[in-house]
Amino acid sequence: MKLCDEKNLEQSSPIHLEVGVNNTIAIHANEKFRWMRFDNSGVQSVCDLATPWHPVAPYCLSMLSGLCLRPGPSRVLNLGLGGGTFERFFREKLPDTTVTTVEPCPTVARLAKRFFDLSEDTEIIEDSGWDFVKSCQEKFDIIFIDMFDENGHLECLGDAKFYSDLHLIVAHSGLIIIDIAPADEDSLLAILLSIRPIFNHVQLSTEPEASNMILICSRAPFPGLAQTLILAEKLNNTLGINFSEALQKFSKLPAPVQYQ
Repeated sequence: MKLCDEKNLEQSSPIHLEVGVNNTIAIHANEKFRWMRFDNSGVQSVCDLATPWHPVAPYCLSMLSGLCLRPGPSRVLNLGLGGGTFERFFREKLPDTTVTTVEPCPTVARLAKRFFDLSEDTEIIEDSGWDFVKSCQEKFDIIFIDMFDENGHLECLGDAKFYSDLHLIVAHSGLIIIDIAPADEDSLLAILLSIRPIFNHVQLSTEPEASNMILICSRAPFPGLAQTLILAEKLNNTLGINFSEALQKFSKLPAPVQYQ
């Protein structure tokens, strides 16, 4: 996971510090929130202590707004655990959805269960996201991708072969929802050029208060904004989350030009 808006998070000394081979993970807390940092970087994952299931970071809310495009998923894949935001949400609000979680760092998984209200019985596959995708034989309705290290999002997000492999495990009308933090326009363009040969339908949203961008990719056309806003209102009533503002930040990217 990458930076979320830190303005409402009071700075504090860590309540827990764990020094690993590749990085240092610090857990911070105040009266309302608990959050994780890697190597003194920005906030990597944050949890509201009063309502742990509720997504706090704006980019997490934007990613979950994909439920208005693909409602009622039966199988979800989450590549990158962080503090377990998606796992807590689905367990509380959509318990009939099967969530498969892949996280390469066992320390992150252990700390998520200890400090972020992630259920002890949450099954977490210890593997890299791409290695799991390469060997996976299942199909998923929604695939969340939030794969970061201390240097930013992982390089595989700019590799067309990665998206080719994802294409094989996502349902035809399913969604690939990706959190990225491109360093510049060239970095963003490299990711989009890797995606477009595989997925013709792409939406992009930016978070003004952070460096994050959210991409939603699909083989099937997206429903119109009016239709998704109607569903957002229904989901607000059932899930207690208003996705309307997040949805209106997305822009559909033009379809690739087909030359004869």
